[in-house]
Amino acid sequence: MDLSNSDKLNLSIAYLNILQAIIGRMSNYVLAIQTASLTTLTALLAFSATEGVCFKWWIFIIPCIVFASFHFYFLRLERAFRKLYNDATSNNDISLSNLKIDSDKLDQATPKAIEVISSPSLYVFYPFLLILILISYKFLGS
Repeated sequence: MDLSNSDKLNLSIAYLNILQAIIGRMSNYVLAIQTASLTTLTALLAFSATEGVCFKWWIFIIPCIVFASFHFYFLRLERAFRKLYNDATSNNDISLSNLKIDSDKLDQATPKAIEVISSPSLYVFYPFLLILILISYKFLGS
């Protein structure tokens, strides 16, 4: 099937719109995870501060690890789709086969784990929460 230049342009714009929507969803997921982790850990801290409840620091570590893992996963996917988007904008050869998002293309675009872990949204946010937990343990722990 031979596509005209206007068809190629329209397909390219539609493909970029799809990628932008995916990137937006991944960004929203990351923000929702940060909000949920802060809310959950604050609720656990409030519960631990009530009278008669013994403060257990390990209760805070488990949700923190779970939320950090989800944050890492969605941040990594977001970066992979951003790479696909950047590759699509720099590619002048527009064909239907170039506009597929398959697992091979996504695997090639997925950054290494260390690149994602070195993101400030991970290495600043979660250690900060852990420091707050340790400070709270110092004052509330038994």
